[in-house]
Amino acid sequence: GNMTLPFRNVKGDGLVNLTIETMGMIKTFDKIVPRAYVDEDAWEADRWVFVDLGARYYMRKSKNRCFGSTFEFQCGYPGAERFEYYAFDINATHAKGYPPFVKWTTAAVWDEDTVITVSGREAGAFAHEGSTSNSGSSSSGSGSDEEEPLRVPAIDFSAWLISNVKASDFVVVKMDIENAEFRVFSKLFATSAIELIDEVYLECHGPVDRTSWEISGYPPHSLPLAWVRSTACLRLERQLRRAGIYLHEWD
Repeated sequence: GNMTLPFRNVKGDGLVNLTIETMGMIKTFDKIVPRAYVDEDAWEADRWVFVDLGARYYMRKSKNRCFGSTFEFQCGYPGAERFEYYAFDINATHAKGYPPFVKWTTAAVWDEDTVITVSGREAGAFAHEGSTSNSGSSSSGSGSDEEEPLRVPAIDFSAWLISNVKASDFVVVKMDIENAEFRVFSKLFATSAIELIDEVYLECHGPVDRTSWEISGYPPHSLPLAWVRSTACLRLERQLRRAGIYLHEWD
């Protein structure tokens, strides 16, 4: 059978119901996702792409129905029906909840193609510092100290962008990959792949590791850890805005 899912229309003043393969009952979710990108080039782009990094679930059944970030974007972002949708997460069990128009990848987001160690199975699971193809970890969900470390595949997001989008595309990225955003953005800037991104929704967690100390601009162990986290996030956000990225906080 078929069913419809709601997408925010281009004007942003209503929802458009589009028919897709049945995946269960769903309620209309009427939320506006902030959109700061106003350049006319965005509306003229032939291809619109939304990439959800640390996607977790599409929808979760509970007393109060919970909606994931891809679903919130789909229902709240003006012109959402025009996008191609991609989702990345380390927890493969969430994949079955996604509709077929979302291209799912079970992997952590990283600065190289490798295998890393994470603590926890949700998007944002914490990566161990110094993670490499043989050791360490990353983040893509909320980790738990009680869980055994998990070895997961990781993709070089910069390389993925370069291979899958063009400068003429309109690209929106949502990133909630605790303890990996600094590493990923460092590679994006180093390869100029950052120029392929137009708009970012970011949840910055500010891990306290060597990279965050370097970004904060202070010598290691010279400040309270909470200050280092907030300073590193602030500098990263400032760097993104100076690069012409339309940036929003994602929570």
